[in-house]
Amino acid sequence: MPELRHRIRISAPLDPVWSALTTAQGLQAWWAPDVEVDDVGGHVSVKAGSANFVWSAKNNGESGIVEWTCLEGPGSSPGSVVTFAVAADDDDHTVVTLVHEGWTEDDPNIEACNTRWGGTSACAEERLGAESARARLPLTEPPKEHSLCLSSLCPSSSMPWKPLACWFASRMKNVSTSFPK
Repeated sequence: MPELRHRIRISAPLDPVWSALTTAQGLQAWWAPDVEVDDVGGHVSVKAGSANFVWSAKNNGESGIVEWTCLEGPGSSPGSVVTFAVAADDDDHTVVTLVHEGWTEDDPNIEACNTRWGGTSACAEERLGAESARARLPLTEPPKEHSLCLSSLCPSSSMPWKPLACWFASRMKNVSTSFPK
């Protein structure tokens, strides 16, 4: 069974990266502006563009693993599992490995989802690393040439600037961003 795999090295210590994966505010900073985290039920609800997802979330800080199982979502998303393995690389860097499993060989959404995870990983890498490097000061507004950001790859124009993801998104014009029902 195929899986999607992304590995990024973030210029930030482990604790803020862990928070970025386990809190609503953290997820909003790099994934999507409309995120709710239900600490009691362990659910993460996300609206990313026209797609709505509900994930069952399990966080194990001792092992550095965050595991999400999709309960609701478009296309073949329900039943798929996303695992984030988080580890300190040194005092100033954290490595995050994302694995998205549960795909069939002939799934028509695998390429689009892989592209999206690449874009959101770029958002996480840039945003969290920039926050650490700039001591969490707000980023400046993007120049006009970065106005082509797709909301599914660069969460929103109201969020701080994510130049790498914006550049990436602006070159993704021909990638399908819809899921079959």
